[in-house]
Amino acid sequence: MVGMAAMMGGTMRSPLTAILFTVELTHDWNVLPALLVGAVMAHGTVLLLRRSILTEKIARRGHHLREAVGRMLARDIGRLPIVDRHDRSRLVGYLGRAGIMRARVRLFEEENLRERGPGAG
Repeated sequence: MVGMAAMMGGTMRSPLTAILFTVELTHDWNVLPALLVGAVMAHGTVLLLRRSILTEKIARRGHHLREAVGRMLARDIGRLPIVDRHDRSRLVGYLGRAGIMRARVRLFEEENLRERGPGAG
């Protein structure tokens, strides 16, 4: 029960809903303290992620590259500057159209390997 509430609380980013759903399902109010700990801890962990668990697979497929491509197309430019995450004044490199295509191909291949499962060749 605690695992279910933690999974729901983390995935939906709504620990209270997960707790109430679990209590409603089981009618066992004695597990409330354990549910509180599990769901709130899972929610706290998820808050550290850049994206939602529900959108992570979409991001792994390269859909976050769309923003970069959109900017390049809107401004009719061939590459975008990449800056340091912590020091935005420090240039790390450039992202060009060829780099986007290589990243997209790599993400596509990784997704295919994950879907085939271990041992598939």
